[in-house]
Amino acid sequence: MRNQASPLLLAICCACPLLGSPASSAAEPAPSTKVEPPAVSKVEPELAPDKDLLASIAALPDNTWLKLPPLKVTGDLDWLGPKDSIRQVGPRGRDYSNKAAWMPDRKRAIFAGGGHNVHPLNDVWEYDLASNTWVCLYGADAPAQGKPPEWMKDNLVIRDGALQTKRGGPPRLSHTFDGWSYDSDRRVAFMPESLRGAVFVDSKTVAEALGAEEFAKWKPAPFFLTFDPYARKWGYVTENAPKCGRDPSARYIAHLKSWWVSSGGSMGLYDPEKKATRVLSTKGGGGGYGSSTAYDPDTRSVVVVVPPDKDGKAVTWVYSINTETWKTAQPSAPTGGCSASGYFDYDTRAKRCVLYTTRPNPGFWVYDVAANEWTPVEIKGEPPAGGYVVGYYDPERDVLVHYNSKDVWVGRLKKAKQ
Repeated sequence: MRNQASPLLLAICCACPLLGSPASSAAEPAPSTKVEPPAVSKVEPELAPDKDLLASIAALPDNTWLKLPPLKVTGDLDWLGPKDSIRQVGPRGRDYSNKAAWMPDRKRAIFAGGGHNVHPLNDVWEYDLASNTWVCLYGADAPAQGKPPEWMKDNLVIRDGALQTKRGGPPRLSHTFDGWSYDSDRRVAFMPESLRGAVFVDSKTVAEALGAEEFAKWKPAPFFLTFDPYARKWGYVTENAPKCGRDPSARYIAHLKSWWVSSGGSMGLYDPEKKATRVLSTKGGGGGYGSSTAYDPDTRSVVVVVPPDKDGKAVTWVYSINTETWKTAQPSAPTGGCSASGYFDYDTRAKRCVLYTTRPNPGFWVYDVAANEWTPVEIKGEPPAGGYVVGYYDPERDVLVHYNSKDVWVGRLKKAKQ
């Protein structure tokens, strides 16, 4: 919330009551529903790289982890109180929102997502490994849950078919689950949304606040939330989005320039240029609540894992983008993952999907799509600590990046044989 300290006591809970917050700052121009590359292409803020740190990362041996020095924090921090710990440690991980998305044009990773009981906010961040810095791109607006009609009338609007804050942000951001991704051609982050960016916001109160005629302009779900890191603005795609449930998976399929979405027994491929969705067959399909995905661009396959059972076993599915078919790769895999507490990505150097899981058989695992084989990762150096984590693969430095809400580690896996 702007000009107000954020309530950030970490809690592990599956209920979602929200914390109240003061009103947002003055209105800014509305975002557009048209998904196009941003007019501004300069990466800001400019951050000086830490040459000694980069040298240490470059020299990192295979299957070795390195804990980085204390990180730095900058950006739009006016919404935080002067003693808020976010100013020292960055955004913190949020359960069911652990996925950061690599931005090749900025050479940074972008992160957002609302937590359960804590941090139900719409702030957006990026992490720059070269300078070991978290940058707040969009300071949080006050969440609208539980607010009276008078507050909503002063702080919310309906534009482009979406309920928004006066600055253009979603009024109460939900978890990103496995749905947070980045379109490197149009240079926007995106996530499918079944809750219209307004989870737990009472519709009757919104109607009372804005009036029936205005309320009728609020389009039904599903749609996409987008975020432009250059303009630092949220956006909305409210027409022809794929059907999805409340726990979607999404990946950018670069060779098709399309957004792949799977959730709730449905699947689709959205073309932002045509603003159209092609429904895909889910026959033999996998996944479920808490699913995590990794996209292997070499085989053009999406690997899907689910939380393991009490014995540590789980199913691994593989979806072929080329043939548009599913297969159950391993009906009783030695590990699995959950979007609530881990992350799953593709390492272009190791040519493997890399899973961090806190469930039975915890730790780091790699999956070889061609060989259909899971292997635990032997870790040297200082292993990363757990907690509320955020992770991704950085192809610029060929390392995994692991953030535990306080510190950052990087790890390099063994390079694949040529």
